[in-house]
Parts: sequence; C-alpha cells; structure tokens
Amino acid sequence: MRRELSTFKKQKNRLELGVIESMISSIRDNRRVRGEQKTMRDRSDGYSYQKSTPLEFVDSMSAEEHEKHQSEWTLRKRSSHIRLGILLGGIVMIISVFLVWLAL
Repeated sequence: MRRELSTFKKQKNRLELGVIESMISSIRDNRRVRGEQKTMRDRSDGYSYQKSTPLEFVDSMSAEEHEKHQSEWTLRKRSSHIRLGILLGGIVMIISVFLVWLAL
C-alpha cells in the first residue's frame, strides 16, 4: 500500500513536470532500481565520483632516440624563432617606411 502510494505520488509529480524533467527522473529511478553507481549527472541526489585509476606514461624510446628527438625539436624551435623574428622585423620595416613616406 505504501509503495503504491509512493508510485502514485511519483506519477502525479511527473504529470506536473515537463517532458524532459520526467525523463530525467525516470532515468534516475531506473538506475536506483538497478543499483548503478551515481555519477556527476545525479548531482541533486548527493552525487559521488566514479572511481578511476590515473593513466601512467610509458616511455617507449631509448635514451639515444630520446636525445635525437630532443635535438631535432630544439633545432625546429630555434629555426621557427628566427623565422618569426624575420617576419616581425619585416613588418616593422614596412610600417616605418610607410610612416616616413607619410611624414615627407
């Protein structure tokens, strides 16, 4: 009798709610019946984080390969800095020439 009364109240409440709210509450009820763990989506029910283990990084390169890779990236970084400096210097030169031309 008590269970029937609570289900009747839930059904009555669902009629008062919108469609989306009733779907959300029915999903929560189904999870509760199946005994699933609460997730972040169930915030109003006193949620808990699902337990997970952090990923560990495994280095697959040998020391020589790692050193070679590091030197290649250092060269790439240096050359990109040089290219960027040339580009910015060119832009500054063009703007300064234009300003001098306007001043004359």
